[in-house]
Amino acid sequence: MNEKEYLSRAASVGGRFAWTKRAFVGVSSVALLIPLLLVCGCAAVSSSTSGNESSSDGASPCADGFWDDDGDPATACVAWSTCVAGTHVSAEGTPDTDRQCTPCAQGTYSSSSNQTACFAAATCPKGSELTSVATPTSASVCTACDDVGVYCAGGSAPKQACASGTWDDDWETKTECVPWNDCSAGDFLAVDGDAISDRVCKPCEDGSFNATINARSCVTWSDCQPGTYASTAGTASVDRACTACPAGWRAAGMNRPVCFPPVVEVALGSVHTCARHEDGSVSCWGSNAYGQLGDGTKTIKVSPQLVPGLTHVVQLVAGEAHTCARLEDRSVRCWGWGGYGQLGDGTTGDRLAPTAVPSLSNVVQLAAGGRHSCAIVEGGSVRCWGSNTSGQLGDGTTTNRASPTAVPNLSGVVGLSLGDGHTCARLDNGSVRCWGSNSNGQLGDGTTTDRSSPVEVVGLAAVDKLALGDLHSCAHEVNGSLRCWGWNLGGQLGDGTTDDSVSPTTVAGLSGVESISAATLHTCASLSDHSVYCWGANFSGQLGDGTMDSSPSPVLVPGLSDVVRVGGGHSNAGSTCTCHSDGDVRCWGANGEGQLGDETKVDRSSPTPVVW
Repeated sequence: MNEKEYLSRAASVGGRFAWTKRAFVGVSSVALLIPLLLVCGCAAVSSSTSGNESSSDGASPCADGFWDDDGDPATACVAWSTCVAGTHVSAEGTPDTDRQCTPCAQGTYSSSSNQTACFAAATCPKGSELTSVATPTSASVCTACDDVGVYCAGGSAPKQACASGTWDDDWETKTECVPWNDCSAGDFLAVDGDAISDRVCKPCEDGSFNATINARSCVTWSDCQPGTYASTAGTASVDRACTACPAGWRAAGMNRPVCFPPVVEVALGSVHTCARHEDGSVSCWGSNAYGQLGDGTKTIKVSPQLVPGLTHVVQLVAGEAHTCARLEDRSVRCWGWGGYGQLGDGTTGDRLAPTAVPSLSNVVQLAAGGRHSCAIVEGGSVRCWGSNTSGQLGDGTTTNRASPTAVPNLSGVVGLSLGDGHTCARLDNGSVRCWGSNSNGQLGDGTTTDRSSPVEVVGLAAVDKLALGDLHSCAHEVNGSLRCWGWNLGGQLGDGTTDDSVSPTTVAGLSGVESISAATLHTCASLSDHSVYCWGANFSGQLGDGTMDSSPSPVLVPGLSDVVRVGGGHSNAGSTCTCHSDGDVRCWGANGEGQLGDETKVDRSSPTPVVW
């Protein structure tokens, strides 16, 4: 057996024996060792495993994972130290040095031996909470937050319920709770908020307010008592403010938006009423089907409403469903029904607000009938417009006119009054001229023939006052007599009968007449002693005597004092109003459209105050 074979055989069995750190050097040494091994069958040195290996230069390095801990070739190599969980290998071992272990730094960990590095302990993300804190040997444990009404900020922060005053608006635990909404002024706190729902705010109901944040309820607006007005209207966030009316002004109802100045004139239409106040303003109430109240609407009003934008009025008149006003500058405004051209603006359209009569100026007196209007202009001539079906415009035709048209051959006119389809003028010589419908003798010329041009009323002395109803006429003579003629179905002529008269007949038992009002089937007069008498039909209580009994002769209207004028104007529905020295107004009769202004639609047989 040669050396090579010997060595090869030795190598094949050498792995079964432990080696000392010192290797045999040279072939002769090997040759000496091999027979010993073959003969004895045992190792020449300790059998403990040491990881030693021979090398050709005589050094005997330790196997991988072992190191020479004492530098003594005679002792076995020892295993590198184990870096246990909670540490990491900071320097790997070599045959001459041990493995170096370093504890994991704060916030890191190792969970197994001989990790080359410590891992960072996980930071819990938002939406989760830390349920197990990291140790040097274990990671932190994060658990998803699955509650509502909480906020999980992540990291080491604990799960927190939404604080009082906040809520989980999106039911996402990773987002912060947000403050409850504030219920602002004008709203009230209907439902409290909690951790999972916001406050519920609701608006104050009409007629109530709240001026603070998060109020539990709204408060009813203050009521402005009679004699005061709502100087500041209530809103959802502001209370109604009340201010006392100026001396002599009225706000008779509750919560009036304005105080009304004293009234100096009243004009009655068919089912609406208007009043002129001493400051030149106008208020109206009753039916508003055509806009005759002038407030820009067609809404009925059962108490007075100011006509917006209308000032400096010096005279007020009313037709069946239209109203006209003469201003200080002698111009005219009309509004309401315009189907026959009675508004004088060149059209036949209705107007919900006062509209100028453009071709009319220098007007000194104004009058309105059923569906037509007339004016006296400076110099005593007359212009009329509107319906002319019976010749009531006096221009010699029966053609309707939408603009003022002159009445020919008439001058020296100082007074006008209009009925449903006829017109009468008082001249400066005291005589009276009438024209238009004459079906019941209302023109007073002794016939029943319609006239499209003025004719003189026969049998009258000098006249200083005129009043026309639908189909009858009345005139007060300067000698104190009151004369009426025309239709008398209800006894409205006051002569004790119900017979029509084609010429003037005397109203018996009256003296000291100051003003006259003629309607459809009744007539009234105020006297110098401030009393009022009425006569004619009384089916709506329009005579004001507390009954529904008609009378063809004048009856006293009880309970009135200080009357300065009885309301004038053409009236189909049968109502009466009076103006008083204190600026107040009383009305009675038909009230189906609220034309009495007492906030009802109930007919009244006795004078009833208008509720300002």
